Formats: sequence, structure tokens, C-alpha cells
Amino acid sequence: MDSGDKHFTQLADKALTADVKIATWCPTMDLLALSTADGQLCLHRLNWQRLWAVSPESAVTSLCWRPDGKVLACGYEDGYISLLDVENGETMQRGKMVAGVASAIGWVEEQSDNFTPEGSLAYQARTARFCQAPVPATPALGAAPRPNYNQTRTDHQQWPVLPKRLDMMCVASGSALSIATFGLFPLAGLDVSPVANKPAAQSQVAILKATMTPDLKQLYLLWSESRQSSSSGHLSLTICDTSMLADRRRELQNLAQMATYTMSLLNSAESSLAGAEQQWNDAMKVIEDKLQAVRKLMRDHGKEVASPKEEFMALLASGALSPAMHQFLTSTLGEGGVKKLSKAVDSAVGNIGGILVDHLQPSLQAAAFKLNELHSLAKAETLRLGVCQAGVQYRHFFAWLLRTVRRLNDDNPQAATEAAAIKVDPTNVAAFLQGQFCRDVIGPEIKARALMRTALCY
Repeated sequence: MDSGDKHFTQLADKALTADVKIATWCPTMDLLALSTADGQLCLHRLNWQRLWAVSPESAVTSLCWRPDGKVLACGYEDGYISLLDVENGETMQRGKMVAGVASAIGWVEEQSDNFTPEGSLAYQARTARFCQAPVPATPALGAAPRPNYNQTRTDHQQWPVLPKRLDMMCVASGSALSIATFGLFPLAGLDVSPVANKPAAQSQVAILKATMTPDLKQLYLLWSESRQSSSSGHLSLTICDTSMLADRRRELQNLAQMATYTMSLLNSAESSLAGAEQQWNDAMKVIEDKLQAVRKLMRDHGKEVASPKEEFMALLASGALSPAMHQFLTSTLGEGGVKKLSKAVDSAVGNIGGILVDHLQPSLQAAAFKLNELHSLAKAETLRLGVCQAGVQYRHFFAWLLRTVRRLNDDNPQAATEAAAIKVDPTNVAAFLQGQFCRDVIGPEIKARALMRTALCY
């Protein structure tokens, strides 16, 4: 390049405390995500202001931004994928996508001319209208007693905001690829080993890059193949036809959206149960520590076989106190110790009750509403498809009947010509005569009484 031509300008030169393993720029903002050798995952601005940093439990092996730049996908060596909120680095979703190392991630959002988001978002609005978004009760770190959960909710948790357009995430691990939508809802999977030039035992195949076209009709795979007999390998590009996903994108979007919200509710319920479990375990640990002290005193007094239960039963039945129990109640435990144990259990019971009422119950109620809605939609869709199929058969039957009538009009040449132009599928006509013509299969299904009875069974 000549000296008079334009050239690149260095904007910054920063020294880091650890080597950078993976780096990726945000497609919509001046944000840079970095994974370093010391296990840190950081997000920086262009001026090198660090917004947040997290320390994942597993080593980060791949990074990818959602096309709108609001979510960062992180792949790990154990095959898990985490979706992090760009605002604070908190984990929005986490799930296992591939069996091996998540070595590559590609994320694309559909760009379609006939995009109609209103219909695809109608189902979610029903649940959000009738059910409040649940707040997961995540246990806090620290000793018992825990913060009091038994109080009126004043927070306003929002339902997860999903993209209005269908997006596809491709996660590669070796020769295997997993395709998901709306984050981690799995749709399909494939393996490129069969298209390699050599059997899997003689070559090693690894997908280096995977992405779909914006119209979701093609999948591009860049993969490498190395031979065991040779130190060199070669790169290959495979293009897969994914028009089936594109043709059914509206149905996939509805299904994936409802499944994602249901998974969110179940994860919230699981988190609430984990919080309740932690509350109870903390209280039981306080009691167990005191029981260990009783057992130690009993061993010091030569009673190896006796148990705290037997000592308390003897005290309850006859008021008899062994020297070990006497020392425990008067010196080790005391009045303050009894009050502390009682307070620990009372606090745990109150907190667990608050978690169950304010966190677990709303999650399960919303999940039940969503699952019932899914069943209702499935029933309605089954009826719709049955009615449409019957309509098609009737249409073919009447077209065949019309053509037959026109052919019988020998004195009308125009009618005969028009009859020859009518297209009829004999298969549909035969199916109609053997089915709907002899027995009405649609009428009984759409009777109000039968339909309501079926609905009440669920």
C-alpha cells in the first residue's frame, strides 16, 4: 500500500494480566467480549471500560452474540451453553446442547419479507395477561437464619422478552451440530462425518463454523478433516437445505415460544424448591451441630451405645438425667441455646412457607395454565386440520362430479371443453367415498357437548 493511501489507525493498546483465548465484537454496539486464560469472561467498551466480569465454572470454548446484541452466548468444554444478559452478565438460560466441547456457535435472525409478528405473539399474551411472572427464590449465601421470605411481594418480575423474529442458534462439537431457536429450544441435529472422504475411523472431522442464511433456507458448514496417516488436512464447505424449517417457521416460532416460557416457569419452580431446601438444611445443620456435642459428651462419659434419642426419651418418661445429658443441658446448650435452636427452626419454617406461597405456587400455577393452553391449542389445531382435510375431499368430489355432469352434456361443446379443464385427483375422491361420504367424522368432533367433555377430562 502506498504511503498516500488510507491506512488503519490504532485506537488502543492495552496490556492484560492474562492471555486472551476468545474475543468477539458485538454486532450492534461498541462492546467486546473476552475470555481469558485465567478463567475470566469480561465485557469491555471500545474505550476499554469494563462493564462486568464473571468466572464460569467450566472453561469457555466459544462465544457468539445474538444478532440484536442484547444476549451473549457462551459455550463451555462440558457441552453446556449459557445465555448472558449484556446489561449485567447474569445467566438468563443454561442448558446442555452437545455431548462434547461446544467448539463453535453461530446465531442468525430471520429476515423475511412476509414477517407478521402479531399472530406469533398472541399466545404468550394470554399467559402474561392471566398470570403474574414468578420470582425465583434463589437461596442467599450465609448462615441461618436466612432473610425473611414470608412477606408481601413488592417486586415486579417481568416475563422473559423473546425476539419477535425467529432466530436460529447452531452449536458445533466435533462433527456434530445442534440447531436451537429462542436460545436453547432444540430443533434439529446433524453429523457431517458421513460426507467425509474417509470413514470416521481413518479421519477426524471437526466443524469450525456454522451459520444459516437470513431466510433460514440454507445452512453453511465449514469443517476440517485430518487423516490419521497424514499430518495435513483440508477444509470443506457443506451447504445443507433447511427450507423445511423456513417453510414452517411460524409454527416453530409459536411452539418454541410457548415451550421457552414453560421452561422458564419450571426453572423458576426448581429454583424456589432449591431455596426452600437450603432454608431447611441450614436449620437442620444448627440442630445437628448440637447433637454432635451430645454424642461427644456421651462418649466422654463412656456411653458409646446410647443415642441422643434414647437420652431424651428417658428424660421425657422418667425425668432421669445421665451425667452427659445433664452437662449438655446446663453447660453446653443452656437457655440461650434452646432459644437459638427454636429461632432457627421457626425462621426456616416461615421462610419456606413464604417461598412456597410467593414463589413456587405462582410458578406452578402459571406452568399449569401454559400446559393446559398448549393442550387446548393442540386440540383446536387437530380439529382445524381435520376440517380442512374434509373440505379438500369435498372440493375434489364436487369438482369430479361437476366434470362428470358437463361431460354428459353432449349437446354443449363448450361444457365438454370446460369439463376437460377441471383438474381432479382420483385419490382424494376415492378417500372421500370410502370415508367422509359414508360416515361423518367431523360433525361428532365439533359438537359442543362432546368438545366440552373432552376438555374437562384434562
